[in-house]
Formats: sequence, C-alpha cells, structure tokens
Amino acid sequence: DQNFSAENITGALRVRQIKDCNHDGDLDVLYGSYVDNRLNWLDGNCGNYTGYGWLPTVYANSALSADMDNDGVDDMLLAASQGVFALENDGWRIHTQRSINATSSVALAVADLDGDGDLDPLVVESFSGLVWHENLSTSDSLHFGPAQEIGALSQDPRDLVAADLDGDGDPDVAVVSRNGDQLVWQLNRLAELEADFGPQSFAPAAGDGYTLLRSGDLDGDGDIDLITISDGDDQLIWWENTGITAVREPAVQTRARSLALLPVVPNPFNPSTTVQFELPVAGQVRLAVYNAAGQLVRTLLDENRAAGEYSVLWEGLNESNAPVASGLYLLRLEAGGEVLVRKAVLLR
Repeated sequence: DQNFSAENITGALRVRQIKDCNHDGDLDVLYGSYVDNRLNWLDGNCGNYTGYGWLPTVYANSALSADMDNDGVDDMLLAASQGVFALENDGWRIHTQRSINATSSVALAVADLDGDGDLDPLVVESFSGLVWHENLSTSDSLHFGPAQEIGALSQDPRDLVAADLDGDGDPDVAVVSRNGDQLVWQLNRLAELEADFGPQSFAPAAGDGYTLLRSGDLDGDGDIDLITISDGDDQLIWWENTGITAVREPAVQTRARSLALLPVVPNPFNPSTTVQFELPVAGQVRLAVYNAAGQLVRTLLDENRAAGEYSVLWEGLNESNAPVASGLYLLRLEAGGEVLVRKAVLLR
C-alpha cells in the first residue's frame, strides 16, 4: 500500500503526473497549485522522509518529471503562460531553473523523437502550434535547441501524446483542440529522408470540446489506441487504431538547396549505423566520428563529391579498425564552409 502525508492545499490545483519522481520505489503525485504558484509533489512513503515538497515557480499549465540528462535522477519540466522551463535536479529537492522557450504554452510531453538516446520536449504553444526542442544536454547541464515546428494549431489546442501510432519504432505525436473539436496526429519522419513530421491527419468529428488525450493498447492487438475526454458533451471516447499509414507527397527528384545531415539509422545501434547527407553543390566533403570528449575516432569520408544524396556506413570501428566502446558519439559533417553534427549512441 502507498502511504501519503496529509496536507491542506488552498485554491485550485491540478494533478500533473503520478510517478516515482525521486526513484525511491514509491509513487509520488506531482501537482500544480494555482493560488500560490507552486509546483508541488507528494511523496509516497519514502524511507526516512514522508511529506510534501514544492518548487516555487509560475503556475504550471502542464508539468512532468523525467530524466532529461541521463544522470539517473528525474528533472522537472513545466509549461506556463511565461514559457517552458526545465528544473534541473542537482540532487533531490535542489533544482536549477533553465528556460527552454519564452512562448506561452499549455501542454508538454517528452520522447526520444530523433532516436539519439535522450528525451526531447514536445510543446503545445497557446493558440499557435506544436513544436519540439532537440535535447542537447550533457551530464553537467540541461540544454535544448530552438523550437522546431511540427504543425500549426489554431483552434485552442489543449493536450498531446507522443506514441508510436504506426508501429515503426519511433514516437509520433497526436494533439486535441477544444474549440475546433479536433483530434490531429502527425507521423515521425525524422529518421527518414524527409527529416520532418508528416502532414496532419484528422479524426472524424465526434466529441465537443476536447480537453484531454491519452494513449495505450486498449484492445490488446499490439498497436496504440487513443482516448479523448471532451467537456462540452462530457464524453470519454476510445479511438481504435485500425492501421495508420504515412501520407506522403509524390516523390520528386530535386537538388538539395542546403547542406543536410540526417539522423543516423538505426540509433541506438549495434554494431553499425548509416549516415545520410545531402550535398547542394559539388565540393570537398569531410565526415568524421568523434567521441563525447571531442577526440577523433574515425574519418569516414574526406574527398570531393558531386551534388546529391549520399549514405555512409559506420561499423563502430576506430581508425585502427578496432571496435569502439559503447557510448555517445558525434557525427560531424563539413562542406562548403558549413558544419553539421548528429549524435549516435552505440550499445554493445
């Protein structure tokens, strides 16, 4: 049984997550309090400490606990009218607040969108759109890339999930909008040549005023279904996944307009992975692998190439053709005065 300490809380509050936030083997409750603008958690019987803690902050429209820097302890992420923030866990109950973006936001989720072994934030911005931020964190500090738009959402978007809707092994995204009564999903193509999210697909009209979205294999058939709650008609609706496929525009062979380094596939990998890049004009190209300390591991390519699309295989070997150890590696592409970098994780 879970044991929780009692605490009187005044004003409106919303439960954000039920999870073992401090990794003590017990479930905790993460919630936001509107009156005192605090992000709080209730600890389930956690050894020598049973009680509740709090993090002073703006009122969180959405919040969650997740290990964003792969250091074994959960950090906090929150979305608010003032923007999106990460609270880096420097030791339980000691947090450093870092800004991810300054756009008013209503919901967030995390998933390894680009397949590089860490969790990336997904954010629903107020009355505008769905964006994601590449996780560039190290073990020393949380750091995230700029917002990259997934899709425009203008009908009061309220909630989202990241889940593998098409069964291809990477997380896709789905969002609900309250005013437009819309359930929208987009398939993840970051590991493909498109290197983006596919076009929006819409579910048939059903509920009135969607406010909450959840996912799971409800019928046990091996794929992910969706659940919506709508407050205009007080409905809980189960959306059965009958086979989602990618919607693609006709392929047209065009010359790349800018240098592009696509996500490596597979990632994580063992023993080899493929690096794809697009070269807009002919010229000298250098593709090399570095370790997390910035040391050269192997040069995969260093020669003149014509404009076009290329694939290069890295078999997890160093310059001496010896297998390298498991860990994080950086693929660095140099061409035309530009430098692009992708992360790859080797798991032996």
